[in-house]
Amino acid sequence: MIKADMIYEVVDVVDLVGKQMKLAKNCYLIFRGGIIKNGELVGNKSKIEASPVKIFNEDLKVSGNWTVEKAYPEWFGAKADGVHDDRAAIQNCINNFRDTYLMGDVYAIRSYTECHGAKRGIVMPAYKSLVGTNMRDNHSQIKTFVELESVLYLSERCNTVEGVFVNGGGVFQKFGTDALVDTV
Repeated sequence: MIKADMIYEVVDVVDLVGKQMKLAKNCYLIFRGGIIKNGELVGNKSKIEASPVKIFNEDLKVSGNWTVEKAYPEWFGAKADGVHDDRAAIQNCINNFRDTYLMGDVYAIRSYTECHGAKRGIVMPAYKSLVGTNMRDNHSQIKTFVELESVLYLSERCNTVEGVFVNGGGVFQKFGTDALVDTV
């Protein structure tokens, strides 16, 4: 039984066998090599502590209310190698957590991605890349949609944003400055 205000370590595979697991209020999940799969995990002001590694499988739906400071697309299986399409993993991260941190080297997006909702952001530190790799090959439209209150935060140095469009009043912004770098 999941109790409120408790810390739980996930050290092994937790199979929800297609069921929904509702966490009690203020639960804290610490992932230490474990993964949750096959069902729905519902947060209730819940926290997660995990490094940028896969902690959820493709058959797991994450929903509810989460108070996670840093969420990573790798939690949902992003490879960040510039070859594999990381769109679904990035989208899952954006949909469920406030700020998505792109800590890997090169994230490839091959289809439409949305970032919307109050105060949601994508944070990309120095020397990282977000690339719409299909853009040049077949002229498909690759978009990252960011609403007015959402921002793609870039570090001060050497980021690549290629083949990705920010629409709907969204902005690119550098860390450590209040000035907008590009408005599209």
